[in-house]
Amino acid sequence: IYASMDFPDVFEGTIKAGMKVSKQTAEISAQSQAEAFLFFENSSTTLMSPDIYEKYVMPEIEDWCDIVHTYDKPLIQHACGHLKDLLPLMAKTSIDAIESITPPPTGNTELWDAADILPERICLIGGIDCTVFLDSNLTELEEYVCNLTEKMKGKHFILANSDSCPPNVELKKFKMIGDFVQGRL
Repeated sequence: IYASMDFPDVFEGTIKAGMKVSKQTAEISAQSQAEAFLFFENSSTTLMSPDIYEKYVMPEIEDWCDIVHTYDKPLIQHACGHLKDLLPLMAKTSIDAIESITPPPTGNTELWDAADILPERICLIGGIDCTVFLDSNLTELEEYVCNLTEKMKGKHFILANSDSCPPNVELKKFKMIGDFVQGRL
C-alpha cells in the first residue's frame, strides 16, 4: 500500500507485469490435462480493503476465469480469513467455487452467511474452523458438523476443514466426520 502511494508508476507497472505473467500461466495451465484449477490468493480484509480487491484482484480473477472456462474447466478460489466484506464483490466474479471460507474465530464468515450473499452457482467449500477441528472433542465436533450441515442443507456445498488442518488433529476426528457424512447419504 505504501508503494502505491509513494511510487504509483512503479507500483502500477509491477502489478501489470505480474498480471501479464499470471495470465500466461493460466493459459498454459488450462491447456493441460488437469480437470479443474485451484488458485491461492488469500483474499482477506486483514490484507486488503474491498476497494483494493475490486481494483486489482477481481480483474485478474476474471481473466483467469475467462481462460479456464474457455477449456470448460472449473476455477476454484482459495479464500480464507476475513471475507465478509469482500463477498459482495466475489459474487460478481465468474469463479466456480470458493474454498476455505473460514468461520470465526480464525475468519469472520459462516458458510450459511456466504451462501446468502453469493449466487447459487458458486460452490462453497469449507466450514470447519481449524480451532474447532483441533480443540473440540468428538461429541462437540459432531454437534458442530451436524449444525453446519443442517444449515447448509440444499446448498451447493462441500464439507471440509477451512484453510488448513492443524498437525495435531487426531485421525479419529476425520473418521467420525466421514462416518457422519456417509450416514447422511
